[in-house]
Amino acid sequence: MFNQLVGWIGGHPFAAVTLALLGLAMAQVALLALRSGPLNSRWEYVGLEAALAGLGALSLAAALVPAFGEPLARTASRLGKRLGRAAWMGLILLLPALTLGGWGRFFQPLWVRAALLWLLGLTAASLLVVGRSQASRLLASLLAAGAVYQAATQLPGISNYPLSLGWSEASRYYYASLYLSDSIYGFRAPLSVLHPSRYLLQALPFLVSNSPIWLHRLWQSLLWLGLPLLTVWLLARRLRLPSRWEQSLFILWGFLFVFQGPVLYHLLLAAAPVLWGMQPRRFGRTLLVVLIGSVWAGLSRINWFAVPGFLAAMLYLLELPRGAESRWRYWSRPLAWIGLGGLVAALTNALYVVLSGNQASEFGSSFTSDLFWYRLLPNPTFAPGILLATALVSLPAALVLRGAWRERQLDPDSDRWLPAAAMLGILLAGGVAVSVKIGGGSNLHNLDAYLLLLLVVVSYVGLGRVEGPGQAGGSRIAWAGYLLLIGVPLLFNLKYGGPLSRPDPDLAAQVIGEVRRQIAGLGPDPQVLLVSERQLLTFGQLGPTALVPGYEKVFLMEMAMSGTQPYLDDFHAALREQRFDLIVSEPLSVQYQGRTRAFGEENDAWVNQVSVPVLCYYDPVWTLNEAALQLLTPREQAPACPADG
Repeated sequence: MFNQLVGWIGGHPFAAVTLALLGLAMAQVALLALRSGPLNSRWEYVGLEAALAGLGALSLAAALVPAFGEPLARTASRLGKRLGRAAWMGLILLLPALTLGGWGRFFQPLWVRAALLWLLGLTAASLLVVGRSQASRLLASLLAAGAVYQAATQLPGISNYPLSLGWSEASRYYYASLYLSDSIYGFRAPLSVLHPSRYLLQALPFLVSNSPIWLHRLWQSLLWLGLPLLTVWLLARRLRLPSRWEQSLFILWGFLFVFQGPVLYHLLLAAAPVLWGMQPRRFGRTLLVVLIGSVWAGLSRINWFAVPGFLAAMLYLLELPRGAESRWRYWSRPLAWIGLGGLVAALTNALYVVLSGNQASEFGSSFTSDLFWYRLLPNPTFAPGILLATALVSLPAALVLRGAWRERQLDPDSDRWLPAAAMLGILLAGGVAVSVKIGGGSNLHNLDAYLLLLLVVVSYVGLGRVEGPGQAGGSRIAWAGYLLLIGVPLLFNLKYGGPLSRPDPDLAAQVIGEVRRQIAGLGPDPQVLLVSERQLLTFGQLGPTALVPGYEKVFLMEMAMSGTQPYLDDFHAALREQRFDLIVSEPLSVQYQGRTRAFGEENDAWVNQVSVPVLCYYDPVWTLNEAALQLLTPREQAPACPADG
């Protein structure tokens, strides 16, 4: 029986995948029904299950009964010839239209989205008439649908709504504005400690006088989409793919691969110069592009300091075999790139620390934050856990490498592959360590450097572009391996997005009106601390209110999580002395959560270092939970407060 099942799956792979995805979708919907998931009633769950079961029965009938399946295929082929690519594009757009539209709650479960994507891809492939195999057309349809879906998830963020669309969304524009603080706030404010390169990119729209917030949101969406496309295009250019068709498929796949982390867009500019200009036999030219990338890395993240050098070294190993050259001579060039690049990144970072206007102690939060190793395993903050998710994104690449090695397509010289494995291992270990740090996030974005290098290695090996002894062509792996290579990035991208919800402009008007009213009652030159919604000041929503630098919630949370005591002591002293006439914050409460809740330890750090001392010396006078906003004024008589923090 088992052998018969395996044989049937091998003969009907598309039907097998369809049934597997529909089965997983039905199981997930049933589980969500028990947990009161996203649907409104049990009848909606029953209807969704019936629809999934009906699609499964239809797919099975088409696979088992030729008299039923063959006419469907002929009909689809005729429609494709008659309607052309317009019908194909309509099906590609149907995924974001259904998922992000009014019926989106039915497509919230991940496996329902996956089944929908697969069915749309199969249908679109049958309509695509380009003289290529069914598998090639299916691949193009799936990758295009996934990329269009990822692009569509950026649409809800392009809005002129003045309040933040997420916990830290609008804070980004305030930090970007600090590069032009003289013209915006009338004095030179300290620059951001976190992500200087990101905010430097996001500062460009401020060059347009009185630029509205929608322009900044649009620019950020373009950065999210454009820089991954640029990076993957540069990699495709190095790979010298033989046709535009293959190049397009690779760019779509690489774009989705980058979003598995995701790799934050500003970090990719540290890699772009190396991908563009690195030449393995030209030491000076390669050193120049490594140093350019390293300057940007020095403005980005400490765990990216070595990435431009590592990337150049990896390209060197993949594009230039050692041959008869001595081990020391072969390795002296990449070692120099790594060492000098890392040194320039560190010097750039040190120079920024001096010029930023901040205390040097505020830049060390990465080294003092607590590590929660339990987050390696499934946990409330990141459901699959770091290890399982990392294994999932690494498995397809491992299959490609194993297949190429078994087929003797790779030069067996250990002087190439041991250093390559060591670089991947170093970046993997560093990414895992940062991911378990408090505030490490609910995804794999801290494995960004590892994912970038993994993308380069699997691309060269899988497409047969590794120079040296070996067979021509890409690695031959089973169709299930290719399915994982495509399917895993698609799954990671499908978890983004949800039904669109339009922000309420009346709610924003109510918030802004109340903040203005409170400020107007404070007298001349009020000290207004906007812990939250500081972009209201950036975009002129609060009139002639002066900026109080520091203590914005994103960086205040970073200092609370890392326990950076000098910064926190200054904050607590300002609260004791009641320096601020008004504090604008998210609603504060003293509710501890612990590790049983998502971001529980982060919440507890905020409660200890922010909520408790603020509520001790300041009294909430207006709270609007729908807008996640609270206004606080100094208490006339503060109670006996516990030791701050």
